[in-house]
Amino acid sequence: MSTAITERSGARCAHTDVDTGPPSVTVVGGGAAGLTAAWAAAEQGAQVTVLERTREAGKKILMSGGSRCNVLPAEVELERDFFTSGRPAELKAIFRRCSWEECHWWLSAEDQVGLRLSLEETTSKYYPASNSAREVRDRLVRGCLRRGVRFEYNASVEELRREGAGQWLCRLKDGRQHLADRLVWATGGKSFPAVGTDGTGHRLLSAGGHHIQPTYPALTPLTGPHPGGEPLAGVSLNVHLMCQAAGSDWDGGERGGTKGTGLKLQHGIRTGGHHLAVKHAARSGMVFTHRGYSGPSVLDLSHFAVQ
Repeated sequence: MSTAITERSGARCAHTDVDTGPPSVTVVGGGAAGLTAAWAAAEQGAQVTVLERTREAGKKILMSGGSRCNVLPAEVELERDFFTSGRPAELKAIFRRCSWEECHWWLSAEDQVGLRLSLEETTSKYYPASNSAREVRDRLVRGCLRRGVRFEYNASVEELRREGAGQWLCRLKDGRQHLADRLVWATGGKSFPAVGTDGTGHRLLSAGGHHIQPTYPALTPLTGPHPGGEPLAGVSLNVHLMCQAAGSDWDGGERGGTKGTGLKLQHGIRTGGHHLAVKHAARSGMVFTHRGYSGPSVLDLSHFAVQ
């Protein structure tokens, strides 16, 4: 995979590798990452095209944060807030090149995205003051259009290959072909097939010889029956949870536990499968959902609980 993101640009947290003369840059995927990459490349003078497989860009943005779209945390601590199955040094290098402060500037500066941000103290997250995810998506799209980015919708890439001249060829589902000097792959993972993230991007890269780390759900709600079988959807608790390996004394059915789920409100969530060290959620708070459990503590631990 060749990307156009390599050095600091005028947008501060965008890094583009642009040769003499404007190269053509294709961004595959019009989500939050794709829109950010398109904005960055266009600010460096590239001729940018976004190939989005659905009928509109940023569909997951519209759903995020309960349609309010939390855009930044109040602070960032990599060891606490980010998990990767790859090399931690690579993740740290990304954040050294694009800091929290630079992201905040890009999102809020009038000549950039131009959002008026509001910090929600209870969740330590920044939201747009309008509480509108649509405003976030629309400002990103409009900013890209003002910078000359071209969007192609219903443009699902089905084949990717490198041409002899070093260009990238994307063959679309309808048979069209698209050539580019640089390629930014921003197709997302497998988290939400209904909005396009169904693993196609991983499959195409793997077919092209790239190594893909095994994937698993993370930052995801957990499913299971509620304590006592009672329907508790919507009930929230300000508790701290922890995740502990199977084989401990939490075998379900004991005091405060729910048989089969390993959930203990006093103590935490027990995983099934392999043995993990005890992991504590970095944040407090959980909520019962119709299918199980969610909330900050549950999301923090889901990365470990599903392994």
